[in-house]
Amino acid sequence: MTGPEPDDTTPSNPSEGSGSDGWPSYQPPDALLGQTPSSEPGPGWNQPAPSPYGSPPAQPATPPAYGTPYSGGQAGYGAYPPALPNQPQATTALVLGLISVVGFFMCVLPALLGPVAAVMGYRSRREIEASNGALGGGGSATAGMILGIIASVLIGLILLFILLVVGLRTA
Repeated sequence: MTGPEPDDTTPSNPSEGSGSDGWPSYQPPDALLGQTPSSEPGPGWNQPAPSPYGSPPAQPATPPAYGTPYSGGQAGYGAYPPALPNQPQATTALVLGLISVVGFFMCVLPALLGPVAAVMGYRSRREIEASNGALGGGGSATAGMILGIIASVLIGLILLFILLVVGLRTA
């Protein structure tokens, strides 16, 4: 074995058109095509290409003012319906329910607002359902009612605990 056999891809003389390592030396693309490189681009460069669709449509002289209806096309899909007015006692029930539950863990006295929040939430939910979609705030009313029920149950547990402690002491 004296070395690799020469094939059709390896030049017979490695120094022909090659660098010192046997690889072909770099030649710019223009030199490969028989052209001389120039610093200026050829004709047609830096010119806008003609539009394949014809000339662009004429733009209006001034854009339409804000809020004016668009004269063409469809209306936007992302439009939301106007918000319904909330039933006023729904928000009140929610606030009272929050105060009663949070206040229960701070000092038990605000928990007395729990039954008031539960009743207000229940009444406002009935009014919202009876309005046939004219009033909103059903979520607030439901949350206030649930928080009021939770505070009422906690008050009941505290009262039961107090009665048991007092009953055991007297026995």
